[in-house]
Amino acid sequence: MTKEQAALEKLKAITPPPAGPSLFSQLFRLVRWAIVLGCLVALFMMFRHAPPPAVAVDPEGAQKAGDKFLAAKEALAQGQAFTMPLTEAELNAWLQSNLALSGGAAQTGPGGPPTQEQVQSSMKDIKLHLVGDQIQAYTLFTLYGKDVTLQLTGKLQVKDGRIRLDAKEGMIGTLPIPKATLGSAVSGLFDSPTNREKFVLPPYIADVQIQNGELLISYKSTAP
Repeated sequence: MTKEQAALEKLKAITPPPAGPSLFSQLFRLVRWAIVLGCLVALFMMFRHAPPPAVAVDPEGAQKAGDKFLAAKEALAQGQAFTMPLTEAELNAWLQSNLALSGGAAQTGPGGPPTQEQVQSSMKDIKLHLVGDQIQAYTLFTLYGKDVTLQLTGKLQVKDGRIRLDAKEGMIGTLPIPKATLGSAVSGLFDSPTNREKFVLPPYIADVQIQNGELLISYKSTAP
């Protein structure tokens, strides 16, 4: 064995074997894959439809609600203060018959392109469940071609002539909205330029609240 070979063998003997992956490297890989998996699970839960709440049904609910609105209109014309109660069945029947949902919503003209708002979001269903003094609002809408459900539970409030929801719970699909971000998310919904004017109450309505599972709409007195 030559001196060079002997020196090489000696160097190999004192050189430590290559180290395996460090603990930090292993933890980084684990965290990275956990984040990817968490994002996939969140997306799955977001686009998985939550079941709608079971709401009361009355075949004559829309007619009863219409009669109550006519009575409120007559009282308003006489300048009387008036509180109109709507049951859960009447409220949902009135919404289904009066709101322009995507199934019966206004469509674009023949060959006309859809508006940006129609492309971004189109409501397909809405159900309101009244429990005690709280409301559970369920909506099914199409967002960029995907059906998504949104549920919000809380108390109705009237501030500065606009109706708002003090949300206590919320879900997008089956994904719960963290309470830390729920308030800002709901505020963004009510305060967005697209929706802001939709929640402005007529000047003759003083208050809207829920009591004992009924929606109460209070009309102002216009008598001198």
